[in-house]
Amino acid sequence: MRSSLCASILAFPWLASAISFINPPPPFGDINDFTSNPVYTEGSAITVVWTDTKDTNIPFSVVVYQVDYSNNEVKIPANQNFEYVVRNINRTSSPWIVATAKDLSFSNIFVLTVFFQGDTVGRALSHWFNITSKATKPQQSASLTTSSSFTPSTLTGELKGWVL
Repeated sequence: MRSSLCASILAFPWLASAISFINPPPPFGDINDFTSNPVYTEGSAITVVWTDTKDTNIPFSVVVYQVDYSNNEVKIPANQNFEYVVRNINRTSSPWIVATAKDLSFSNIFVLTVFFQGDTVGRALSHWFNITSKATKPQQSASLTTSSSFTPSTLTGELKGWVL
C-alpha cells in the first residue's frame, strides 16, 4: 500500500518535489521492514522537520495516522480519524510532544502526512515510526508514593479520501 501511495504522490512530480520530510525521515526501504523505524516515547519532545514550501505559499497541516499491519498487510483505513501535529502553517519545522489517543496495543506504527489547505489527498509521507507507551512507574520515598502520567490532548479530523 505504501508503494501505491508513494506511486500516487510521485505520479505528480510537482507534488513530490514540493515537500518531503526530514525528521522523521522520508519513506525508504522495504514497505514491510519496520526494523529501521524511528521510535518515540509518548510525552517525548521531537522537532518535526520538512523541506521548504515557500514556493507554494499555501498553508498546510501535518497529521499523524495509525498504520494497521494486521495480516502482514500495511493499511491506513479510509475511515480513520487523523490527529493534527500542527495545522495551517507555512514554515519548515514544528515541535511535537509525541502523543496519540490511538490504542497502541492495536498498532504502535504511525506515519506523518502533509495536507495543503483545501486538499483531501496527502502531499508527502514520512517513514513509518513507532510510538511506545510512556512507562509510568511510581517513585518511592520514605513517607509517600507518587506517580505521574501524561494525558494527550489531540485535535482530530476524519480522513475524507486517500488516493492509492
